[in-house]
Amino acid sequence: MLEQFPDSPLIPRAKQKLREVQEVLAQRQFEIGEFYASREQWAASIARLQTVADSYPLFSHSDQTLITIGDAYATEAQMISRSKIPPKARAELARYYDDRAAANWSRVVSRYPLAPHVEDAKDRLIAMGRPIPDPSPQALAENQAEEDSRVNVKLGSRAVQLLGRGPNTVRASRVGEPPLNSPTPIVAPDVVKESATAWAEAQLGKPITGLVGGTPSPSTSGGSGAMSATIENGGAPSTDRPTQKMTFEEVPDASGSSGSTVTVEVPGPSAGGNGGAAATPDAGGSGNGEPAAASPAGERAVEGAAGSPANEAVPAANTRTLVAPVGPVNTQPLPAVDKPAEAPQQLNQVPAGGNAQVATGANASGKPTNKKKKAPYDKKDESSSKHKKKTGLDKVNPL
Repeated sequence: MLEQFPDSPLIPRAKQKLREVQEVLAQRQFEIGEFYASREQWAASIARLQTVADSYPLFSHSDQTLITIGDAYATEAQMISRSKIPPKARAELARYYDDRAAANWSRVVSRYPLAPHVEDAKDRLIAMGRPIPDPSPQALAENQAEEDSRVNVKLGSRAVQLLGRGPNTVRASRVGEPPLNSPTPIVAPDVVKESATAWAEAQLGKPITGLVGGTPSPSTSGGSGAMSATIENGGAPSTDRPTQKMTFEEVPDASGSSGSTVTVEVPGPSAGGNGGAAATPDAGGSGNGEPAAASPAGERAVEGAAGSPANEAVPAANTRTLVAPVGPVNTQPLPAVDKPAEAPQQLNQVPAGGNAQVATGANASGKPTNKKKKAPYDKKDESSSKHKKKTGLDKVNPL
C-alpha cells in the first residue's frame, strides 16, 4: 500500500501498522537470540540478533540487541586469548573479535544515544580502552522522537492484553520511517563459515577480513567449547599444513628379547568375493580402529631386530603372532557328573502275612467309639438362654 498509493490519506495508519508488525517480529527474534546467548551458543545468538539489528532499526530493544552482540564477540576474544595456538594468530584473532565487539557498542552510542542501556555500552568501551563516539545532532533528534513516542505499559494496557488475542504492541514506536525491504536474514551457518575463514587467515599470517557482503563476525559453531576444541586439536588441515601420511612403525616384542620378531598377517579376499584386505591398526597410533596402510593380500610385513627387510621369508619356528589366542590353559575334558543314589521305593500296602490293624474310630457294629459325653449344664459356670425360665409372653410363644 505504501508503495502503490503514496498519496492516500491512510498512509499514517498503514505506517503505524507496519511499525507494530515489525515490533512483534523483532521481539520474537530478539527473545530467541537472548535464549541462545544464555546457553552460550554464540553462532546462533549472533545470527538472530544481527538480523534484528539490520532489519528492524525502530525496535524498542535495539540497544540491548547490539550490546548482546558485542558481548558475544568479547567472549569469543577471551576464548581465543586462552587457547593454545601460535601467539601471532592468537593476537590477530583476539583483535578481530574485539574490533567487532567495539563496533556494536559504538553503534549503540551513535545511533541510540538516548536509549535506556546506552550507559552500559559506554562502560564496556571504556573498559576495553576504546574511544566513545559522539552522536550527531540528527541521531539525537531521531532517537529523542522515537523514545518520546513510545507508550509505557500501564494497568489498562495489561488488562487489554490479557483479554485480547493479539500480540503486544504497546512499546512500538509511533514515529520514524519503517523499512519496506528487509535484508536477507542471517543464519548460523553463515556465522560459522566466516569464523572458519577468519581462523584460516590467521593461521596463514594474513590480515583477517572476513566474508564479503556485510555478514556478521565469525563465531563458534555449537557453543562456546567448539572453537576451543578445534584450536587445541590443531585445527583443520590446510595447504601449508597437510595431513600427515600414516606409516608402519616397529613394534617391540613383549618379552623384550632382541632376537624375536613380530609378524602381522593380513588375510586376502575370499574366492569369488569382493572383500578387501583387512586393515591393521597403527602401531604408534591411538588404537581407535583406523587403518594404518594398505598391504597386498596375503603379504607379511616382518620387522626384525636385526634390520631384516620387509616381506622377507622367515622360518615358521621363529615367528610369533601379534595377538595370543584367548582360551583356557587346561584343555582336558571335565570328569563325568556323579549320579545321585536312587531313593528306596516306598510301599503303601500292608506286607503279605502281616497282622496290621488300622484304627478307624469305630467298633465292630459300626458305632463310633471315641464319642464324648456332654457334660451337664451348670448355671454357675455358663450362661444360656435355652435353660432360663421363660417369663411373660415367652411362655405362650411355642417357638
